[in-house]
Amino acid sequence: MKEVEQEKREESVLSCSIFLHPSVRGDDDDEDDDDDDDDGDDDDDDNLLTSQIRIRVGEWDFASVLEPYPYVERGVSKKVVHPKYNFFTYEYDLALVKLEKPVDLTPHVSPICLPGSEDLLIGENATVTGWGRLSEGGTLPSVLQQVTVPIVSNQRCKEMFHAGGRQEYIPDIFLCAGFDGGGRDSCQGDSGGPLQVKGRDGRWFLAGIISWGIGCAEPNLPGVCTRISKFTHWIIQNVRKG
Repeated sequence: MKEVEQEKREESVLSCSIFLHPSVRGDDDDEDDDDDDDDGDDDDDDNLLTSQIRIRVGEWDFASVLEPYPYVERGVSKKVVHPKYNFFTYEYDLALVKLEKPVDLTPHVSPICLPGSEDLLIGENATVTGWGRLSEGGTLPSVLQQVTVPIVSNQRCKEMFHAGGRQEYIPDIFLCAGFDGGGRDSCQGDSGGPLQVKGRDGRWFLAGIISWGIGCAEPNLPGVCTRISKFTHWIIQNVRKG
């Protein structure tokens, strides 16, 4: 990944008429109607846990306070983990958090759109951002990094893993992105971050949430995300409930 240049922060503002209080992390299959009434595991009563969670938005360089725009921190009043989350397979790897107070929108703190339910996005270039390791087992950066990777079909994803000597289960609630030859990828510490795509109307939307991978930037080992288009109903339902 490469550094997100400071002057580009305004250029990559994410604008949308529908937005959520950050953050989003998880999965839900629109085809499984049984999930519609299964809102999720509400840990609001766990005061010790929620009182220790802090969400920071608008950060760029952890090592510096001399930034043109300050970050904002908020406590979390509620979190909802998808009830089907599987610790072993990483299916339904998604959660919502509600901030104690809203965050004002500024040039460097903006919402992101939810994708359409049928957006497969095969062949689209997606941007990943995060503070994950710069290489497998490598150092952690202080400055926000970004990388662009192509989205591949789930069938192609399985074929890539097979070529890389792996047999991986890739259900339709997963979304894969990466190059056959490797070289660019998310890495350890990027999990939970966004896989975002710029739509034809110029607005950015959240295609996926970084979930898991094998190594970093290795040939035929793409990164695997939670496919947000499968979970828009679950997200909106829980956000409306507050």
